[in-house]
Amino acid sequence: MDGPARKSEPSIVTPRTFHAYLASRQNAPPSKLRIPSRLVLTYHTAMFRKARQRMRGRYLRWYHDKRLAVGRVNGVEVAVIQSHMGSAMAGTMLEEVIQFGARQVVEVGICGGLGPSLEVGDVIVVDDALVDEGTSEHYFEDPSKFSASRRTLKAVERSLTAAGVEYKVGGIWTTDAPYRETKAKLTRFQKLGALGVDMETSAMFAIATYRGVDIGSVQVVSDLVGKKDWKPAFHEKIVAARSDAVVKRALDALVKA
Repeated sequence: MDGPARKSEPSIVTPRTFHAYLASRQNAPPSKLRIPSRLVLTYHTAMFRKARQRMRGRYLRWYHDKRLAVGRVNGVEVAVIQSHMGSAMAGTMLEEVIQFGARQVVEVGICGGLGPSLEVGDVIVVDDALVDEGTSEHYFEDPSKFSASRRTLKAVERSLTAAGVEYKVGGIWTTDAPYRETKAKLTRFQKLGALGVDMETSAMFAIATYRGVDIGSVQVVSDLVGKKDWKPAFHEKIVAARSDAVVKRALDALVKA
């Protein structure tokens, strides 16, 4: 079998039992608390708002307040969630939306760019997510890397290309501790193919792999992480513009995949 071994010991609490609990609070059967199979996953308010605007989405108020919406793009039903940041909370919310019906996910986020070939505003389509977080190891034995679903990765690439959005394909290093990104780690993960660093993607890929769900990721470089210094650029116009663009392309990829 390719990749790390799955952990198979049963969980005490499962997404299904949470789903049943949530439905009971609404005096409804779980079948009434469902979402479309296509989902954009983001962590950022501006990206969530852009996606919701694009799909004319309505909030599902039975979930966490104003964090999950459903709508249509070109007649196709889609959903968008604004997850909490960090692999643990994002993983919990991904588990829940998979239980609600998500089967193809495009993560849209921002990342720190690694190395001299990256500039602020660059777009990265993630092929591999390199594990430096603790959530993945609850699903697999000794995980080190998870890959995007080929179908979703290619759909994202086609959408970006059709819109004339330039991008790079490469890895993402996912960490739990942004204030412990050391020179040694930066060098090691660059050698493994990382173009960027974030706090969620490897856990998202791990959970999607575990649950048999297609997933891809597209990221915008919002800051530059070098061996000598750090260049933050979260509020620059190019980051906002590229973020808007990749949200549109992610939705397009989902409806055409």
